[in-house]
Order: sequence, then C-alpha cells, then structure tokens
Amino acid sequence: MPKPTTVMSENVRQVEVLFSLALTIETKIAKAREVLDTFKDWSPKTQEDLETVATLLRGVKAQRNEIEALEQAERKPLNAKLKESSDRFKSVKTLWADAEVMLKSKIAAARLLEDERNRKALVAAADAHAAGDAQGVVDALAQGTNVRDLPGISTSKQWTFIIDDPALLPREFLMPNEKLLKEHCAHTKDREPTPVPGVRFVPDVRVAASAGRS
Repeated sequence: MPKPTTVMSENVRQVEVLFSLALTIETKIAKAREVLDTFKDWSPKTQEDLETVATLLRGVKAQRNEIEALEQAERKPLNAKLKESSDRFKSVKTLWADAEVMLKSKIAAARLLEDERNRKALVAAADAHAAGDAQGVVDALAQGTNVRDLPGISTSKQWTFIIDDPALLPREFLMPNEKLLKEHCAHTKDREPTPVPGVRFVPDVRVAASAGRS
C-alpha cells in the first residue's frame, strides 16, 4: 500500500481494493494490520483526506461486522451445547454452593462467638486484677476458649462496614457523583456545561459509522 503522502491521490481505488472480500482470517488480520500501520501516524488535513478516512472507516466497520457474523455462525452450535451442559449441571451446582455457604457461615459465627467470649474473659480478668482478686483472674481466664484448628479449614478475620448515617462520613470517604456529572454534561448538548467547582469539562467527540461494502 502506498505511504500516506501518496495514498490521497488514489484514495477511493485504494480503499476499494483494501476492503475486497478476504477469504481467510489470516488475510483479514494482515489487512487490519496494514490499515493500522499505514494510517497510525497520519492526520487528515483536507476535505479529501476526511472523505478518505470516512470511506476507510466504513470499510473497517464492514469488516468488523463480517468477522462478528462469521464468529457467531461458528459459535452457534457450540453455544447450544454449552447451554445444554450448563442447564444440566445448574441445579446441582446451586445446591452444593448453598450447602458450602451455609456451613462456612456456621464456622464463621462460631469463631465470632469465640472471639467475643475471649474478649469478655480478658476484660473480667483485667477488672479482677485491678481489684487484687487473684482467684477472680483465674476464674475469668477460665471462661475463655481456644478452639483447635479444623482439618482442611482456614479462617481469617477481616473487617467490613455498614454505613449508618452517610451525612456523618468524613470528606475523604465521600465519592463524586459521576452519574450526575454525566447527566449535567448531557443536558448542555453542544454548549459547554455550566461550571462546577472542582470539575474541568473537556469536549469529547463521538464518531458513529455505518458499514460500507466489505
């Protein structure tokens, strides 16, 4: 393919040749790489250049649509088999997964109860020690437990959170409302959005293409 400096003079013919029907995936890969390598460092400067890019883009869109159609046709019987297999195993997998979750929750609950018993035992022992009650320290510590490790089972305690009052959250835990900002941009259409403190609005040009002949 000619370099970008000369391709403009024969753009229509070159584009039509470029997107002639490819017979193999390997050929399509080579054509795609050819487009990328030829045009990656080139920018359109004239109306003719833009028309060339538009023709090229429609050809690219057609190639993508063709590849996706071929892929779907090849996958259709495979997808049917996969769905049949998935449906056959779905119910039994769900039941065993529910059983696993249930048993894990029972071990987790037991560990939490053990932690709480030990915490209370240490508090009671500390109070007894502060009161000079040696026997009370012994009795308090005896209330603690130490569950042995379970074969094939490991447990670890991590912390999660429950937000009781969002209004009390410190600033560093607050998250910008990106959905609201997107709606703010959408309402202005082509005009620059009304300023929002702490936000910089930048233009974003979206290009849609219909497929040309492949």
